[in-house]
Amino acid sequence: MPVFAPPPIDQLIVPDFIRMPGYGQREPRTNLTRSALDLLIRPQKANGFKPPVVSKLFSQAGNQRPIRLINYKSLLAYLNSLPDGADPANIVPRGIHAK
Repeated sequence: MPVFAPPPIDQLIVPDFIRMPGYGQREPRTNLTRSALDLLIRPQKANGFKPPVVSKLFSQAGNQRPIRLINYKSLLAYLNSLPDGADPANIVPRGIHAK
């Protein structure tokens, strides 16, 4: 008879905000790179100066640099709104055999 093992507690708790990962690191819940998250949260030419994901700057007294916090529910909503990769209409041909 298999023994039931509950999932880790960090998978049960959904945070309101997540911190921007460090340089060269990925966000552990979504596995997105820092660069990919940056394109989603900061107004810039690539997103028409309208970021699809909400973020906030948190600054404590005495600290020189603020911390960028990403609204996790906003990030998940954006990711869930993306088209499914299984739909042939959404597949972009790549490689040497692409026409």
